[in-house]
Amino acid sequence: MKYKPPVWADKFLQWYCRADLLEEIQGDAYEIYYRQADKNKLVADLMYCWNVIRFFRLKNIRKIKTNSPYVNIVHFMIILKSYFRSGLRNITRHLTHSTINIAGLSLAIGCAISIFLLIDSFYSLDNFHEKGNRLFLLTSEVKSGDETETWARTPYLLGPALQTEQTGVESMVRIQRISDLSIRYNEHVFSENVWAVDSTFFDVFSYPILSGSENPLSDKKSIVLSKEKAIQYFGERDAIDKELSIKFSSGEIIMFKVSAVVDNLPDKASMHFGFLIPMEYWEEKKSDGIINWASWSRSTFVVMKEGQHPSSFEKSLFKYQKLQNEANTRFQVTDINCVPISNMASQSHDIVDSLSWDLHPVTIIAVGTIAVFLLLLACFNYMNVAIASVSLRLKEIGIRKVIGSNKSQVILQYMVENFVLCTISLLSGVALAYLFLVPAFNSLYPITIPFSFSSTSTMLWFFGIVLLGIALISGAYPSLYVSSFNAVNILKGKEKFGSKSLFSKSMLGFQFVISFTTIVFSLLSISNKDYFEKKDWGYDYHDISYFPIHGKEQYLALSDLLSPQKDVIRFAGSASHIGVDDELTNVQGNDINFQATRFPIGFDYLETMNIRLKEGRFFNAAAEADQHTSVVVNEALVKKIGWTDPVGQQITFHGITFNVIGVAYNFYYEDFDKPLDPAILHIEPMETYNFFVVSSEQGSSDKIVKIIQNSWSNIAPDDPYQGATQKEVFASFYNSNKSDSKIMYFISMIALVLACMGLFGLISYNLSRRMKEFSIRKIFGANSFTIFRLMSQE
Repeated sequence: MKYKPPVWADKFLQWYCRADLLEEIQGDAYEIYYRQADKNKLVADLMYCWNVIRFFRLKNIRKIKTNSPYVNIVHFMIILKSYFRSGLRNITRHLTHSTINIAGLSLAIGCAISIFLLIDSFYSLDNFHEKGNRLFLLTSEVKSGDETETWARTPYLLGPALQTEQTGVESMVRIQRISDLSIRYNEHVFSENVWAVDSTFFDVFSYPILSGSENPLSDKKSIVLSKEKAIQYFGERDAIDKELSIKFSSGEIIMFKVSAVVDNLPDKASMHFGFLIPMEYWEEKKSDGIINWASWSRSTFVVMKEGQHPSSFEKSLFKYQKLQNEANTRFQVTDINCVPISNMASQSHDIVDSLSWDLHPVTIIAVGTIAVFLLLLACFNYMNVAIASVSLRLKEIGIRKVIGSNKSQVILQYMVENFVLCTISLLSGVALAYLFLVPAFNSLYPITIPFSFSSTSTMLWFFGIVLLGIALISGAYPSLYVSSFNAVNILKGKEKFGSKSLFSKSMLGFQFVISFTTIVFSLLSISNKDYFEKKDWGYDYHDISYFPIHGKEQYLALSDLLSPQKDVIRFAGSASHIGVDDELTNVQGNDINFQATRFPIGFDYLETMNIRLKEGRFFNAAAEADQHTSVVVNEALVKKIGWTDPVGQQITFHGITFNVIGVAYNFYYEDFDKPLDPAILHIEPMETYNFFVVSSEQGSSDKIVKIIQNSWSNIAPDDPYQGATQKEVFASFYNSNKSDSKIMYFISMIALVLACMGLFGLISYNLSRRMKEFSIRKIFGANSFTIFRLMSQE
């Protein structure tokens, strides 16, 4: 041939063109080329190249046979994109069913998120401390009577001894909690709890200092405030170098200067404080009264050196136990353990007097189970509704199978569509939890759940598991069910869709079992609340008021104030108060050692509190022995010892032998869900009185409270007014019960709504299955009520 087309263009045409079209396309291109080349070779070459490019169309491109993973992935992604679009179209096309599914899943996911945030925040408490992996709380196994308990308290000198004598210990800090101190700034007086801590407190813990000195506990008259307390006392003004006066239980008033304001991180820390003062001052004030092995530190923490573990000094602990047991024979330490600070909150429910707030493991298990049940309910609801909606897509399924879709492709399509719906539900659940559920939970309980996860990895794992879990559980059965249809039968209308399915009914039955179980528990919770509200306290608490005081002077002043009041039946003083303040002590009686709750009281206290006498008598001011060696016990103590004739028997505590002069019926002094333990009541001198108790005529307690409140500034100008009625003693318990009932009621309603959604799905399912039957029945005269009855029977 005289002329040849460009080689590269010719080879490109041969490479991409389908074999069955190559001869025809290439022949036409050659014919055009030769015709034009006789006139102009350059124009012919350009025209040939243009024709090769012009024929480069999808229908002319041959299929590439390759096993390349890249090509397979690209094809798979194209398929997924198609299924994703199909999922979005079906959501909008079948809006009713989609709304039911999204609403049910969103409710369940929102509840699960709220519950998981509670659990996650609890188990991640105290993780912010820089030395957290080396920081340990020391605990004591204490034998008191026949019982052994785990105490947060440890021997006062244990911390300094470990730091001095054990090479593996880097530093230590002790905390003493001083309760009910009156703190004043100008005219503002509040009753507060103060922590006395060692100067190493901020070296051990990582609470951020917001303002003030970086070494705020160096001066023994300095005081550190939390951010909340700084706002409470000083508002938006700078608190640094301001002076606060603290009135101690001895009546002594000491001025402290604010050295720092600290963020106590309520969302991240399990220990929350308001005020810190140096342990140096507390030791100086108490002198030798606490600096010995017989005294206790409320909490002791140690920081180990890098690479060291508390096991390095484990063998040395016995000698410290021996020193404590020799100095304090009342409470014997049998063992000392170390708890990592990361586990402190989760173990606090087993530790007596822990400064960390606790959440019982049963609560964690209960709320976690509820979250799982709600998710399962929502998934089963989705299954029922999804199966019911299949009748609307039968032709689509048939056509897909006819044009080549196999069973696995149909399954994949439905799983992808389900994943799209679950993703939308997850986003809706997050919004629901953020806007409503978490704030509602925080309003019911005295804790704050932050809407944040402990770490990014935790968040990703949680959302990933929830999303994949509900997508697989809710989508597996509908996709398998749909893929099993015969394409020919569908298109011929012979597919028996909606035949009775035991599995579908079982799912719905399981939904209702869980729903009604939840409702029953909710009703039990409400019944439990009503039971406690009507429960007999063991005494008549109505028209009784109490007022915290400090000593004899304030007691006499209040006595003079109320003596002329006709509405006052009687009043009394006490060093402790039933339901507010008491003390555990070791008691020996009838060769039995045990712990009992001790109430040091004044004369007429039992009569004022309407305590019921079972046998014997109460205290008599005229009897000399009643002031020193007489005691009244409750029924639980008599049962514990096994007395049949308790009056006249003897018990010993604090090294003194007391004669039992009376037995009182059991009365509640702790929350109603706790057992009634042994209690003892004995007389204390007026100088130790911490409470003034008043019994008044019916309906006049508010009047008495107002009289004392108006006169309080004259009676106790340096102390805050804290008077209350006796019915408020268990207010926190009642409020907690009410909150639990509200939560259970809300959860039961969600469970019932989800079950009803599932029932709607089953009704739609049955309606699709029996459409022809109902049509024939209508033709033969059946009315709407008959059809409704037939639908309701199943």
